[in-house]
Amino acid sequence: MFTQGDALGYFISPRWGLDAEVAMDIKKFCLYGVLLGVLWVCGCTVEREVDFVERLRGAETVQIDLGFGYFKGRSSESIASEVALNGHDGVYILVLDERWVDKGLIEEFHKRGVAVGAMYMAVCSYNPEDILPEGWREWQMESTGGMRVRHLSFVHPGYREWMKKRIVKAFGDFGFDGFAFAEPFYPMYNGTPEPGQFMDVSENFQKAFKQGTGREFFPNFTDASDPHYYKTDRDLYRDWVDFRVEAIVGFYDEVVNGVGGLRERFPEVLICTWTVQADAPNGLELLREIDGQDPEELVRVVKPDVHFVQTHWPDWVRSDLPADYAKNYAPYFEAARRADPEVGIGVQADVGSIAKMRKSRKWYNDFVKACAEAGVDTTTYYQFCLRGELYEEAPALKKVRLSGPGRIKLCFDQRIGPDSAGLMEGRVLEEAEGGGKFEIVGAEVDGNILIATLDRPVKVGTVLRVPVGGIDDMPSARVATSHVDPKPYGPVNKIAEGTVAVMRIDADYD
Repeated sequence: MFTQGDALGYFISPRWGLDAEVAMDIKKFCLYGVLLGVLWVCGCTVEREVDFVERLRGAETVQIDLGFGYFKGRSSESIASEVALNGHDGVYILVLDERWVDKGLIEEFHKRGVAVGAMYMAVCSYNPEDILPEGWREWQMESTGGMRVRHLSFVHPGYREWMKKRIVKAFGDFGFDGFAFAEPFYPMYNGTPEPGQFMDVSENFQKAFKQGTGREFFPNFTDASDPHYYKTDRDLYRDWVDFRVEAIVGFYDEVVNGVGGLRERFPEVLICTWTVQADAPNGLELLREIDGQDPEELVRVVKPDVHFVQTHWPDWVRSDLPADYAKNYAPYFEAARRADPEVGIGVQADVGSIAKMRKSRKWYNDFVKACAEAGVDTTTYYQFCLRGELYEEAPALKKVRLSGPGRIKLCFDQRIGPDSAGLMEGRVLEEAEGGGKFEIVGAEVDGNILIATLDRPVKVGTVLRVPVGGIDDMPSARVATSHVDPKPYGPVNKIAEGTVAVMRIDADYD
C-alpha cells in the first residue's frame, strides 16, 4: 500500500534535487504536524521512530572504509554529515577492525535519517592481523599459484565460529541496522581457471572435501599425467566446484542462521547476501565454476531480505563501462528470485578503485536511475572517498546549522582545507533581507564542517549571505590515485572568488 508518508518521502527524495538532510528536515516537519493532529483527535501518545532496517532495504547507499585517510582527523559528526549531504540515506561500513568503529558514528548517521549496515570481509583479506585469534594461520586457504593475499577458509569450523561470535558481539556493541559479507568467493587469477590459481587446495580443505563428498581423491591441478587431473577426471572436478559453492553457502548460513548466530540474537536486522558477478554470456555458470558463486543456492539457504550483486573486476576496471550496465545483470537477479520471488535486489558499483576508470557524479546519478529502471531495489558503491568529484570539483556549501547562541556550522559536501578557517575569520555575514550583520571572529575546520564563532548571537531561521569564495578542498586527504594532474593527489579545487551562498540557519541535532 502506498501511504501518505510514502508519497511525502517520494517527493522530497534526494533524487529530486534536495540533499538528504534538507529532505529529512522537511519530512520531520510534516510528520510532526500529522502526529499533532492525531494526538489532538484521539488523545493518545505516539513515539516517533524511523525504521532504519526498512529504510536500508531500499536505500541509495555507499560503502565507507574507516581505515582510509579521508576519514582520519575528523569527527563522527562530520563523516555522517558529508555522507548525508551527498544524498545517501544508507551506508555500509566495512568493518575491518572494530577498534576503528565508534557507536557515536552510527548515532550521528541515525540523526540524519541514514541507515547503517555492517559489511565484513568474508575471508579477512585486508583485516589487521592482530585482530585474529591465536591459531588463525591454520585457517588459511592455499592456491596452486601461491596467491600472496591472505584468505581464510570457509570450511574451517574454528573460523566459522570465531566469525559468528565476532559479528554478533559487534551488532550488540554498535547497533547496526543490516549485515552483509563482502566478497564471499574464491578469487581466481585473471577471472578464469586458465592459467589460473586454483583455490582452495590447502590440507584442511582437501580433508573437508573428502569427508563431505566421500571421495578418496582430490583433484590435481598441476600435473596433466595424474589420472585425477582436473581436465581428465571431470566428475571429480565437478564435485570440487559443487563443494566450494556449498562451503560458501554453509559459511554464510552458519553466521546468519546458526545457533547463537545473527538472526537468533538480532532477528530484526536486515540480512543481505552477496555474490560477485560479471557481464558475460554464460556468467552464471562461469562464476559458479571459477569463484564458487551461486546466487540461487545462497538465497535459498540463507533466506536473506536483500541479495546484492557486486560488479566483478572484468566490468568495473572498464573506463568505458556504461552507466546502465546493470541491466545486463538480469540473469543474476532472476537466479536470486527463483529461490525467493520476494527477495530485494541490490547492485554494488565501483566508482574509483583505479584512476583510469574513476567515475563522475553524472555517471553515478545515471547508474542509480538505470538500476531503478532495471528493477533494482537498492544500490551501493565502493568507495565514498574515491568518487570523482573529490578530485575534480570544489566544495559546495550545502547547509548551515546553529551550534550555540553565537556559533554556526557551515557544512560542505566534501572535506575542506585546514586553511579555510583562517580565510573565513574576519568575513562578514549579512542577513539576506537586509538588517543584521555578523562577523566571524573565530573559525575551525572539522572535516567537511567549518565551525564559525560570530561576534553576536544569531537565531535559527535567519537567512544569511555567506561569502565562501576561496575555500578549497584537501588533496592530502585523498587516495593517491588521481586521474587528473597533478598526480598522485590531484589539484587544489577552490570555490570561485566572490561566491556568496544564501543559506537559512537550521537547528542543530543536539
